[in-house]
Amino acid sequence: MRWVTFSLGLMASLVFACGSEEEPNFRADGTPTATPAIAPTATPTPGAGDHWHLMLGSHHLGGGEIMVHLEREPGVVLLTDRECVGGSGEDCVGGAVLYQGQFPAFASVDEDHAEDHLNPLLLGTPVEMEIVALSAGVRVQIGDRVLDQAGMRGLIGIVPFHTHGSWQLVLPYDVDPSQETFTITVRFLAPNSPYEQSMPHRLSLLVHTAYRGSDETHRSKSQVE
Repeated sequence: MRWVTFSLGLMASLVFACGSEEEPNFRADGTPTATPAIAPTATPTPGAGDHWHLMLGSHHLGGGEIMVHLEREPGVVLLTDRECVGGSGEDCVGGAVLYQGQFPAFASVDEDHAEDHLNPLLLGTPVEMEIVALSAGVRVQIGDRVLDQAGMRGLIGIVPFHTHGSWQLVLPYDVDPSQETFTITVRFLAPNSPYEQSMPHRLSLLVHTAYRGSDETHRSKSQVE
């Protein structure tokens, strides 16, 4: 099975500035491409074999910094579904291609999975995710809310929670995702609570080679291995 790797994984940033690392994508002739606007989509049913989480807790009981633990490292988001929007034919000519994946999901740490500096958050605490920076074309959909700009926030759950969003990449049909690097940097916060916001965490996006040049949608990773 072949994969196209865009980045080496998770990198926790020590900078809290809410800047954007967005850069335009380019065609082979050097001309920039605009990122198409696509409405929120239906979230495909998660595949059991791909299930993993961003686990959220606190540095100490009842307060401190929100801590983030990845069940898998490096922090690579696998985009295992492909959909042609507004185009035609196998290559989606004239349209945009939406790549998406449902993992990692978000889950609050419970007492059974607590460890040093990863303690359960107080019951009833609302937790939000904020976009710190992202590459052009990258976005996250949580319910019907699409986060596609630095500074945007979305509620991922009220403790205890286990939430599935959709990590997405939208590109013009003639842009090859293997020629670009796509990342997103996020942090977590709980407004009006005793918790401090988390450090920013950077995730890289990876598209399966089977989806380039294919018009098939909602195919799981297990079906292309």
